[in-house]
Amino acid sequence: MITKNHASKNLKNENMKKAVLISMALLTIITCYSQTKKGNNFLGGQISLHGNTNSNLDTSYKSDIKSFGLQLNPGYGHFIKDNFAIGFNLNFGISDETRKSEYPNQIPSKREIKSNLISYGIGGFTRYYKKIVDKFYFYLNGEVSYTYQIEKMVNSNNDPNYVFTTYYPANQNVQTNIISIQIAPGVVYFVTSKLGI
Repeated sequence: MITKNHASKNLKNENMKKAVLISMALLTIITCYSQTKKGNNFLGGQISLHGNTNSNLDTSYKSDIKSFGLQLNPGYGHFIKDNFAIGFNLNFGISDETRKSEYPNQIPSKREIKSNLISYGIGGFTRYYKKIVDKFYFYLNGEVSYTYQIEKMVNSNNDPNYVFTTYYPANQNVQTNIISIQIAPGVVYFVTSKLGI
C-alpha cells in the first residue's frame, strides 16, 4: 500500500531526476577560438537551456511547478599578447515559470502565479591561457558585467470576490540592475587550429 505522502516523495524524486537529466543534457557550452597568439581574435559564447517540472501532493496541499529558461552569451576577444586576451560579451536570457497550488481547506482553494523574466546586458573580460598538453589549454577568466532584468508576475485564484493587496498584487513588474564580478577557471580543447570546445 502506498500512502499519499510516500507517493508524493516518489513523484518529487522522479521529477528531480528528470530536471537534473534535462539540465545536464541541454546545458551546452561551446566556444570557438583562434589560436592564442598575439594579434589573433576569437568569437565564442555559451548557450544554456533548462527546464523543470515538479509536483507535490499532500493531504492539505498540492502544487505543480513548471519552468523553462534560455540564456545566450556571445563574446569577442583579442589577444594583446601571447596567451592573454581581453574582450567583451553580451548576454540575453528569457525564462517562464508557472506555479499552481491547491489548498482544499482554504478560500481561495486554487492559486496560480505566472512569471516571465527577460534579461540583457554586457560585460568585459580578461583571459589568460596556459597550455597543458598539445591542443589542450587551461584558462583563467576574470569578468565584470552589467545585467538589466524585468520580471512580470500575474497572480490569480478561483475566488471571484478576492481583493488583491499591495502585499499580494494581481500584477507586478520587478526591475533589477545587476553588477557582477567573477573569476572562473576553464579548459579548452582545440579540435582544429580555429575551433575549440
